Amino acid sequence: MPVRHWQDTITLRTHLQGPLSPHTRFDHRTYPYTMQDDLLDEVEDREYVALHLENEFLHVIVLPELGGKVFSVWDKLAGREVFYRGSSVKPLLMALRGAWVCGGIVFNFFHLGHSPTTMSPVSFEMGHDDAQTDAGASITVSNIDLTTRARWAVTLSLKPGDPRLHQRVWLRNRMPYRQRYYFWADAGLRGCDDMQLVFPHSKALMKSGEVVDYPLWDGRDLSLYRTYSGADHMFMLDSHEDFFGCYSATEDAGLVHHADRAQSIGKKFFTWGTGDEPTDYEGFLSDGDGEHFELQSGRFIDQATYEFMRPFQTMQWDEFWWPLHGIGGWVWASDEAVLDFKLEGSRAQLAVVTCMAHESARISIRAGESVVWSERTALAPDAPYRTVAELSDDAVSADTLTVVVESAGRELLRYMHPPAHVGQPAVLETGERDPVELTPEDEATAADLYLRGVEQELRCDFTGARRLYVLCLERDPALAGAHVGLGVLDYRTGRFEQAREQFASAVDLDRHDHQAKYYLALATLAVGEREQARAMLRRLIALGTWAEEASELLLWAAEAPETQVSTAALLDTAEILRNEPEQWLEVAAEYEATGSRGRAIELLSEGCRTLAAMDAYALVHYTLAHYLELAGDDQSAERERRSARECDLTGCFTWRLEDIAILRAAISHDETDWGARYLLGNLLASFERTDEALAMWQTAAGIDDSFSPLLRNIGWGLWRCRKDLDQAQAWYRRAIERDPNQYRLYTELDDVMTRAQSPVEERFGMLRSAPQELHAKRAMKTYFAAVLGAWWRSCARAEAEREDE
Repeated sequence: MPVRHWQDTITLRTHLQGPLSPHTRFDHRTYPYTMQDDLLDEVEDREYVALHLENEFLHVIVLPELGGKVFSVWDKLAGREVFYRGSSVKPLLMALRGAWVCGGIVFNFFHLGHSPTTMSPVSFEMGHDDAQTDAGASITVSNIDLTTRARWAVTLSLKPGDPRLHQRVWLRNRMPYRQRYYFWADAGLRGCDDMQLVFPHSKALMKSGEVVDYPLWDGRDLSLYRTYSGADHMFMLDSHEDFFGCYSATEDAGLVHHADRAQSIGKKFFTWGTGDEPTDYEGFLSDGDGEHFELQSGRFIDQATYEFMRPFQTMQWDEFWWPLHGIGGWVWASDEAVLDFKLEGSRAQLAVVTCMAHESARISIRAGESVVWSERTALAPDAPYRTVAELSDDAVSADTLTVVVESAGRELLRYMHPPAHVGQPAVLETGERDPVELTPEDEATAADLYLRGVEQELRCDFTGARRLYVLCLERDPALAGAHVGLGVLDYRTGRFEQAREQFASAVDLDRHDHQAKYYLALATLAVGEREQARAMLRRLIALGTWAEEASELLLWAAEAPETQVSTAALLDTAEILRNEPEQWLEVAAEYEATGSRGRAIELLSEGCRTLAAMDAYALVHYTLAHYLELAGDDQSAERERRSARECDLTGCFTWRLEDIAILRAAISHDETDWGARYLLGNLLASFERTDEALAMWQTAAGIDDSFSPLLRNIGWGLWRCRKDLDQAQAWYRRAIERDPNQYRLYTELDDVMTRAQSPVEERFGMLRSAPQELHAKRAMKTYFAAVLGAWWRSCARAEAEREDE
């Protein structure tokens, strides 16, 4: 049948969340997003946009309003859900921003943990893969991740006659500097007593940090789901094969994940546990929908590993999820066939299923070079082939048996029994290594310190990375890589002159360091010396080194001719960007960066005319004002700045380097614009320029102290960065006076008071002063419980002291 695709809505029982937090954490994993951690004890039926794909084997449903997750994959042959599908949308506080819903397939990008948009709407497109209506269809979900400004997309597709769900992942670093990245696809499945993992490896990294033998370790069979009594996870270390998955004999159903291990090496199992503990987790995760575990595929060997994406780098790879049914189990898979093979005495039980139909396939068992059993049969996705082969004693006693599945002269699968990984003494590629004891910093070489700095940069600990790069250069000022590292950190936080000095030092030390030359051109462009930057970039392109990056950056350095854009094209863009000002601003910034200022102005102007959320977002008007002023339209620019000053700043956070110039321009036009100072302070705080941020916020509060988030930010900065707990408390109390209905102010203030060792009675009194309706909040209950526990312990100590006296 042709693959169908359509859009409609589905109604789901939904456990509600309160409003987004008006505050942000200023950390590199979530800023500029705010928290989604206000879970309510309220449930209602809610409609969600549902995107459908269907062929003769599978019916797939994707929910773009829940981060683009694959909500359901219905296996028509087995008459069952392939993945865990809950009866309700029930968030648990497991994601970077808080709320996360288990089940289906969730896509996680850039940072360890469930992505910031896992419970937020993302863009989507649907269509046939080409002009042929019977060729297949796809759904693409995508978004710009605001923490990194990188774009991601996942295309999910079905083909006629193919039982697999094809997943293509696409990532692009839109920034002109290196950034760390990460990717894991998290598939939730329903647990059952006899579920068995099929992981073709001999070593595993466990939650405890131990590297252990697999599958048998310490008297346990780690391939059995029921082995894990408590929450645990396992990473496959010696990944020599392209597949992993699971199977339940009772349900006679399972799953294969297949991907080129050079592209997607990570293979992980996670469980909440199967002892007494998971009963509680089931209640948290769902409304009684049963046990849940996860199979996860990743770009890297484990979730502590990251790599850099080069400036402007684009990458993509393919993965497949293949539901199985009626095969009895399986031990081996290729991208075209799945095999089960069990040898009992002289009897070999075989089962084979393929992803495409083959009229005359040949299945053979070989001992050495000799074929000891062979049969021809038809193979098809909906008709697993199962048989029992009687083998001779000589064949059974052979060191290895090889099963080969062939069709039309082409090999579909080859399996060696026992598999090569069984019994191997050590990890061959990427996993096991003896623990490394780090040399103390005062004894470490400059090269060691540099490598540690790179690791900290990969972990987004930019303060730690900066300290190590500086220490490295104190030991060895001639280490060019450390200059580049410091320069990148300076550039990404808006310190362009300092960045240029670092990159110039690296080039002076090593004239063959073309990476340093590229970054020197970037910093030269940032400080406004465009002609010199262009000359440097053209030279890199001519040399053919860092040429792709230099070519992309040359677009930023060039004065590109204006391109006319139609209103229809803008409306098409609006449909893709949805009602999210941040996404519009990112596209406008790209237009501006590549010399298409007119398009940027038209895009933002059209957004303000047609979308209320755009017109109400101050940063849109500040940005539009800046572009208009650069284009010579001072009158319109001033009109936009007036509009910006009239906007409510709740939930408005700046995250782009370009916003420094935009907001400084707004302040230069009106020194009393406290809102521009507040926003610029947010941006500087996110760049770890906290002293500058505090100065900006305090000046803004001196102009107008009516905005509670501004006062909270001052308290936050004094607490987290200055460690001035007394002053921090005072600012938090002022913030509460302005907005007594924001429960997070009370919980944060309690954290400050706890660090200041305030008496328990004061903490309890502060929490009790909150409006009564806030006392029912889950977070408030947690803090009340902590305070009461501290009070009880205090009373117990006092009583003990009296008894001693």
